[in-house]
Amino acid sequence: SELANRRAEYLVLSRDTTEGDIKQRREISAGSSQYLPGPAVRAACEGRALIIEGIERAEQNLLPILNNLLENREMHLEDGRFLVAHQRYDTLLNLLLISLEFILLLGHSFRCTGTHP
Repeated sequence: SELANRRAEYLVLSRDTTEGDIKQRREISAGSSQYLPGPAVRAACEGRALIIEGIERAEQNLLPILNNLLENREMHLEDGRFLVAHQRYDTLLNLLLISLEFILLLGHSFRCTGTHP
């Protein structure tokens, strides 16, 4: 992180590393639960470098999570939030919304309509 002149988050991967260790982990304290950010989320949200050690030891189910963050700059979080790069967010804001009256016909006997939540 000295080379990049920025603070860093450090993530050590092992066979025991879980998705929660990377993204968020849920903790219960004083009778209520809260999600605490993992190193990848802290790095992404605070503009820090993420240093990953032991990638060769990571279980295969963790690799798509890390790849999606590194390649697409996106991550679904357990608390319902979704991390997305600001360029993609700006693009999503400019998309046209589909009308709630939109109808999609599928074959002869299927009909799917939009409904208002």
